[in-house]
Amino acid sequence: MVVRSRSGEIRAFLNMCSHRGSRLIEQCHPGPRMTCPFHGWTFNLDGQLIAMPGARSFTGIGRDELSLKEVPATEQDGLIFVLADPDAGDVDLASHLGPFAAELAQLELGDAQPIKHSRIDADANWKYCVDTFGESYHVATLHPDTVGRSAVNDTMVFEPFGLHHRIGYAPKRMAEQAKLAPTSRAPLPFSAVHLLFPNTVIHVTSVGPGHATLIYRVFPGAQVGRSFTMVSTYRNGDVPRQEPPSAWEELHDYQVHVVGSEDYRVAAAAQVNFEQAPAGPRVVYGANELSIQRFETNVATLVEPSLRCRSGPHLNERGTDDAA
Repeated sequence: MVVRSRSGEIRAFLNMCSHRGSRLIEQCHPGPRMTCPFHGWTFNLDGQLIAMPGARSFTGIGRDELSLKEVPATEQDGLIFVLADPDAGDVDLASHLGPFAAELAQLELGDAQPIKHSRIDADANWKYCVDTFGESYHVATLHPDTVGRSAVNDTMVFEPFGLHHRIGYAPKRMAEQAKLAPTSRAPLPFSAVHLLFPNTVIHVTSVGPGHATLIYRVFPGAQVGRSFTMVSTYRNGDVPRQEPPSAWEELHDYQVHVVGSEDYRVAAAAQVNFEQAPAGPRVVYGANELSIQRFETNVATLVEPSLRCRSGPHLNERGTDDAA
């Protein structure tokens, strides 16, 4: 759980009461303290135990021994980064982000205005859900009445930033504009999809009098093969506060519908197949699915080097045919 102190400092703790391990916070809320719903033990935003009903029953145990377990956390460019391991040491963002740090900074997320939040539950592995954001090969087949109406199928640009990447779909309006003289071409809406490795997708797109940033945080569920995604939509910070949020709210609802009822629907069907298939089913990635190849290989390598994905022909980072 992440808290912000009165002074603005970010801190994070394991969501475990130091009494009997109950989940301390079940919903986000403002306030100067956190109270366990089990026995009422209360902690301040520094993680210190400040109240314990029936304290006489715990004679001999100092309250300083019962502080919450803190984990490393830091804040940069409007994002909070947490390592859910008390012994992990400081968050080394410079190493993790590498060249992607400059890409994050230019998104100006620190000034973004929050508009709407949703949760999408999926009966599929979290990595399969992340994969659905990584290619345009499925646009015409899976999204004929939604994304497929505006985006060219199986056509995208890809740029890697170490573990992270950025992709962009080609709008169909681009082909129409290409037929016109340069001086007659209208500006095209901007759209880019970033993967902040390992589990965060940041989608920036034009909307209304500005742009929207949709952040999808994809988490493993309570069981293997289940996951949930927290979707948050923001608008750019220079949009006047009095501007009605309806355009961004409509975009949010549209994206939640597309991701939940189209992308995650086929992901769930694939999950069932993998769970019930004979031993040894495999996934085949084409050269047009380079970003997914890199993502899955990076996950496998970091989890266990011996589990490196077996790749066939693919596109290397220069966009030419290669083999690995």
